[in-house]
Amino acid sequence: MVQEQQSTILHGNWAGWRFVALVLVACCLFGYLGLRLWPSDPIVATVPLGAVPGKPSIDELTGHAFIPNYLDTNVEMLATSTGTLLRTLVVGSNGGAHPGAVRIDGPAHRVFVASDDGRLSAFDTRSGTPFLVATLGGSIQIMALDQRRHRLFVANPDTGALSIVNSNTGALLQVVSTGLSPQALVVDETTSRLFLASPSDRSIRVLDAATGALLRVIRLNMQPQALLVDEPLGLVFVASADGATVTVLDALSGKPLRAAHLGALNTLGHLPLLAAANATGRLFVASGSSVRLLDLRSGRLLRVVKLRSPVTAMADYRQSHTCLVVTQGSTDGAGRLVGRGAVAVLDDGSGEVRRTLTVGVGPRFIAVDAPHRRALVVNTGLNPDSSFARIPLPDSTWIQRLPWIGSIIPWSNQAQMPSNGRGSVTLLDLSRL
Repeated sequence: MVQEQQSTILHGNWAGWRFVALVLVACCLFGYLGLRLWPSDPIVATVPLGAVPGKPSIDELTGHAFIPNYLDTNVEMLATSTGTLLRTLVVGSNGGAHPGAVRIDGPAHRVFVASDDGRLSAFDTRSGTPFLVATLGGSIQIMALDQRRHRLFVANPDTGALSIVNSNTGALLQVVSTGLSPQALVVDETTSRLFLASPSDRSIRVLDAATGALLRVIRLNMQPQALLVDEPLGLVFVASADGATVTVLDALSGKPLRAAHLGALNTLGHLPLLAAANATGRLFVASGSSVRLLDLRSGRLLRVVKLRSPVTAMADYRQSHTCLVVTQGSTDGAGRLVGRGAVAVLDDGSGEVRRTLTVGVGPRFIAVDAPHRRALVVNTGLNPDSSFARIPLPDSTWIQRLPWIGSIIPWSNQAQMPSNGRGSVTLLDLSRL
């Protein structure tokens, strides 16, 4: 009898331990699968910036990003891997001027910053040490760089002048009068051609990048606004201001080859954007809250992707075959932001939205550091009309976060977060997409 009782107890204990072991194995298995299959958070950090930050420029050799703060009259130098602020660069005369454009010459370890007082400043991309200041005059807002020939092209929309500067010495080589107000400027280093878009007279001017000589003036039946050079294919893509037409030019002669008529959209004042994915042969054309996917060679429309809010920036990351599309966030009836922006991760072959990441307030710019697997999204803290945004605090009640009722109830107005023009940059780990 005693042996039977002991046997029963031992059998019961073994059954219990076996059950516990099975539970542990199941937990480990589900945990492993969860880590492998569940998407990890790609957001590394969100770092505060100065007042009204602009488009970031990245030196991929050093992993340093340079972000201009328009109202703070400086440029912040950050590490792309961590977002650590390395140095603040003051540009312009009289203790600082508004930075208008930034360009990087990676092999020469130089970053060029143009300010609205007509000055061109240059810094070492490794240390941030200044070594060059040139006075060009006017208000500089657009620049393009030819690294092969050490030529920096600086366009002045106010005067229509195009200054050609030696990027090694800072010497002014030539001033070309375009007689118009340029809005976009790109260089094809393979063909040594410079393309300049002017919406005012609906033209594209093609210049020799080595001599500055005017080679061709292309008249279009649209207002050209965005330019994109595809050097592997030897093509230049031109998007109209309303995003309804994309014209393809030969990168050597400038001859128009074809035009894709996509139809007009309600762009809500947002300019068209272009991004190319050579690995999959796709061209992304963003206008308003829509992204249209075209065949890169034929121009055939393949797909239209509808997003929740207007697109403000795009960048292709070929290593993971994705196109990163930045959207501004929801607005109320007055056009003011009521929510944060986002980054939609699109498959650059099919256009399918893989996932959406929430970023900061009023994101308008994005830059990719492919060697370090980072993307930087600049959150401006501004409404679409460039006024300071006021966003409900994260810990506010659900009533205070309602788009209409929240603004009517008097005490709900206290749960607002004024940006005061102070921006931020969100770092994304591209290996976690």
